[in-house]
Amino acid sequence: MDEDKIKELEGMDLDSEEVSSYAEHLMEVADESDKLADELQYDADAAVELSKQINRMDQGIEKLADGYEDWSDVLKKSDKTSQEYGEALNNMQDALGDLLDVEDELISDDFIQNHFEDIEKAANGDTEAIDRLHKALAQQIVIEAATDFGLAEAEIDSLVDKLNNLEIPDIEVGARIDNEKLNTDYNEFLTTMGEIIAAAGMTADEANALFGQMGFQANFATEEVPTEQVVPEYVTETADAGTVTETMEDGKKVTYVRTRTRTYQDGTYKATGKMTAIAMETSTDSDGNQVKIPKINSLVKKAGGSFSNYSSSNKGGPSSPKSSSGGSSSEPDRMDPLEEEVDRYHSIETQITKVEKALDRLSSKQEKFVGQKLIDNLNEQ
Repeated sequence: MDEDKIKELEGMDLDSEEVSSYAEHLMEVADESDKLADELQYDADAAVELSKQINRMDQGIEKLADGYEDWSDVLKKSDKTSQEYGEALNNMQDALGDLLDVEDELISDDFIQNHFEDIEKAANGDTEAIDRLHKALAQQIVIEAATDFGLAEAEIDSLVDKLNNLEIPDIEVGARIDNEKLNTDYNEFLTTMGEIIAAAGMTADEANALFGQMGFQANFATEEVPTEQVVPEYVTETADAGTVTETMEDGKKVTYVRTRTRTYQDGTYKATGKMTAIAMETSTDSDGNQVKIPKINSLVKKAGGSFSNYSSSNKGGPSSPKSSSGGSSSEPDRMDPLEEEVDRYHSIETQITKVEKALDRLSSKQEKFVGQKLIDNLNEQ
């Protein structure tokens, strides 16, 4: 496992050794399991991604099991402007981000408020509730992206209907579908997803998240495209400001030449360069029209809720997330003062990171996908 992947896992509070070990196990059992694609035994990258997703899902269930009761109580009863509301919201977003394998910022307050019932069930390991949350979040991603892009309500409803009526490729977990097979066996799915992404003006994070909630890890094709940007041109001038004579301690007189420097904008110029953009391809929609859609090199099937440790298909081990994550005990937990201090600073760092990500997301909304200018590299986002 390379250093970048290890850092990525550490940022998710996942143990890289556990993820690696489970990935090896998935590869070993892929051939005999009817849940996994046979090809996973030869695809280490896909196995690591699958292991990461499942580990993260279990971590999210355990976080919800520990905190859902308190967080939901605050989110249902407290004022939205209060500090405790903000903390409960951040904690719930963090847990759901793990559960659904998505960036926390894509999980809104409204999404949480509208899905308390399924979130509570997911906290108890309910696999059907987890899958319903995936579907609901996919709908929200489309609605919010399309709204930000300025689409009318009727247009947004049409996109959501397309999403809901889409026939999802029924393949084994870990299976990889290349571009050729996507265009032959799953053309309707590929074309409709491309139409939704383009019509809703999705950012990179939103497009990747949408595929993720539909059950796939997407690998988009990219290409270098020329860019041109108007840049301000600045001029710096230095002018003679006369002389000044000073008398030294020894009585000698020294004359200095004084100068004045100023910098100002003097027009603009066009700067050219290249940027990585999404490669486009032509496809045929359900009405027989030729449409431009993002080109996808491959899709890899992700795991659903049934792969969690707390699925009803996994009878061994802890009977519930609470029994795994500790739950309540007769003796209250006592945190060591040093541990408490470290935990406090970890919490502060987490909040700073959330703010930085939120600002990045606001910035990215200025760079919407339009036609062939689907800017931003969607790979490994």
